[in-house]
Amino acid sequence: MPGRICCALLALGLLTAPAASQSIESAFTSFDSKKCKHEKGREVEDYGSWLCPGYEKLRVLLSAGDQRMYVTFGPWKKDALAMAQTFPGFNAVYQGNSSYASETQTLTVRGKSATVTGAATAEHVKGVYSLTSQVSAFGRAEVGGTLTFKDSINGAAPVSLGSVTLNPSKTVSGLTPIGAVATGNNPSTVASADFNRDGIPDLAVANVNDDTLSIMRGNGDGTFKEVSKISLLPYTVPTSVAVGDINGDGFPDIAVAFKDENYLTVLSGSSNGTFMTSTPFVTFDSSYVRIADMTGGATLDFVTTNSYNELSVSGPNLPDSYLPIAFPSQPISVAIADFNGDGVNDVATSNTDGTVTILISSASRYLFTVASTLTPGGYGTVVAADFNGDGIPDLAVPGVNSIAVYLGQGDGNFSLASSPSVFNLKGFAVSDFNGDGIYDLVVTELVDNRLSAVIFLGKGNGTFPRSTTPVATPSVASPVVADFNNDGLPDLAALDPGSNTMGILLTNLTTAGTLDGITLSTPGTHVITTTYSGTSALAPSVGPPLTITVD
Repeated sequence: MPGRICCALLALGLLTAPAASQSIESAFTSFDSKKCKHEKGREVEDYGSWLCPGYEKLRVLLSAGDQRMYVTFGPWKKDALAMAQTFPGFNAVYQGNSSYASETQTLTVRGKSATVTGAATAEHVKGVYSLTSQVSAFGRAEVGGTLTFKDSINGAAPVSLGSVTLNPSKTVSGLTPIGAVATGNNPSTVASADFNRDGIPDLAVANVNDDTLSIMRGNGDGTFKEVSKISLLPYTVPTSVAVGDINGDGFPDIAVAFKDENYLTVLSGSSNGTFMTSTPFVTFDSSYVRIADMTGGATLDFVTTNSYNELSVSGPNLPDSYLPIAFPSQPISVAIADFNGDGVNDVATSNTDGTVTILISSASRYLFTVASTLTPGGYGTVVAADFNGDGIPDLAVPGVNSIAVYLGQGDGNFSLASSPSVFNLKGFAVSDFNGDGIYDLVVTELVDNRLSAVIFLGKGNGTFPRSTTPVATPSVASPVVADFNNDGLPDLAALDPGSNTMGILLTNLTTAGTLDGITLSTPGTHVITTTYSGTSALAPSVGPPLTITVD
């Protein structure tokens, strides 16, 4: 692309750290190709990409290999883009000057991540103090930088007691509860998707006692607002919610299953996040539903279970429903993945008799065969994920006071890898909470009459040798995971049916620092504050004061 590369950006909003966010009605920036670093594309029609100095010294990545333009603003990294926006298709001109104006876009640029500095804690022996504080950050950056402890004596100006350099390798993961949002009466289950296509996850919550579905709009900071409450009548007692683009229009749809009903309710999504009038779909008395492509086609199907110990596959695009598959006990949860590598999804069920059944789809795609039965397992949610990074789906499922983790062999068989201890399990979910590329487990449980959430950090071999400090939370039912505050790390939403609320816990990364050998010899009131310097990726912050009285 000789000459000059130009790009018009309309309705561009730059969102950086909370204290420094700004909004720009419109902006036009151009790049001299001589100042851009060009990387050639791999294909004949791929013109490669350009990394250029742009507006306010932000770096801009341009690529036009498939007749679309990708623009990335901010501290660009190969493994953690600050922001990426795909513009609609356009006809590019590659000789002379080239320009393109998109339809109105909203672009989000993540600058420095916000941090929270904790209050200092003090330990002392014979008047010599050790001061400790910690810095928590929301985002993928490990927490380095400097902690400075300052002392204000009897109201005087603070003076520095010294500083400590934080060690990024000591960064640990944790969860921070940020509050709850009201749901309907007795929420039972929740599912997440971006219903209005604003890049922020939203939530759908089924409420048992008033037979409604609450649509929760994500605000992008971990908080939610209920924007609608949809009546599910005449069907009652919603027990399961699943999300997927069932009708193929590009918008997420919602399927709801009920106790003792022969129908699913399907609500069709739209471009603005609202839902069309619900459509009933006949099933075999289903109380649990998942959505997946079970036929190797271009459309999604329903996988359902019922209280008659049956599982069935059906869908609006199938000519006939699969005949129900009978089980010795009730299948209460389903995981869907290709367990034998044939390109067709298979099924794992968690059953009330404490077993897991592996069902392999047949070549005809209308029959299943039982490949194996796993014990211990069952009793609750079963999740498929690649815990050891070999490209083969593995399984996690509640065992007896544990979570049983099974590694897939690639043929429908599994071997037990580990059983992290969990007591009085309330729910669990799977994601990479510390950004190391390895799946972790987040567990909600009741320990010593205290409801809490804890993360078991994966090692990459199916074991979970380390866990985070448990965090108290009343919201422990039906946990789901998504990045609710747009910091690149998954967060947790869970229900509290007793209070008709849903709680949000944000994932953070924390590093502590200790300053030793401090003598507070002057009598009076010492107010100790901790100041965090920040880094190129993390914003500075100041912790709350600690008061020490010296006689």
